[in-house]
Amino acid sequence: MELEGIVSKHAGSLYRSGRSNAWLKTKCMTESEFVVVGMEANPGGAPFALLAREEEDGLVYAGSAFVTLGAADRDRFWTTTEALRIPKAVVAELRKGKRRASFVRPELRVRARHLKGGGMLRHASLTSLVP
Repeated sequence: MELEGIVSKHAGSLYRSGRSNAWLKTKCMTESEFVVVGMEANPGGAPFALLAREEEDGLVYAGSAFVTLGAADRDRFWTTTEALRIPKAVVAELRKGKRRASFVRPELRVRARHLKGGGMLRHASLTSLVP
């Protein structure tokens, strides 16, 4: 059904515009596996990992996810991405425009938690590195 969220409400409550404890939106989150193809700084926040899906035709850009891993995985993520650094993006979509990103060979796999549905990642953050 590709639903983004479910609205829960107290029985008998009437709809009123604005925020209310009587009507709550529950986000439908899922977790998927991706390949890291780059990184991008996020001034004032956690940096982004640029992620791709493996499809029959090759890698397809999926979107970005916050790098919010625990200390050991975060250190391994940065050490690995530094060793895999390359000058140009392997995914054609990332070669367009003027992104301030660094790119890597597509060898590091990660799991990311994100909103379910839609083509591109939304509200995504890394949850773990895949061995």
